[in-house]
Amino acid sequence: MILGLGSWGPICTLVNSDVGIGVAFEQECAREPGIRFVPVKDKNLVAGHFLTCLAAMRQTAAVASFSG
Repeated sequence: MILGLGSWGPICTLVNSDVGIGVAFEQECAREPGIRFVPVKDKNLVAGHFLTCLAAMRQTAAVASFSG
C-alpha cells in the first residue's frame, strides 16, 4: 500500500482521476458511476467490520448503541 485513505469517497475520486486502484466492499462501490467492480475470489480472503473506540468512550450512548 502506498497511500491509505479512510473512506470510499476519496478513493473513488482518485480512481476516477486515473491515479490508481481502490479496494472496497461491494456494497461501497456497486452504484458508483464510472467505477468497474472486479470481484476478488479467494476462499482465504476474509474481511469484516469492527467497532473500535478509546476505553474512556466505551460507555457513551453512541458507542453503547453499537455494542449492545
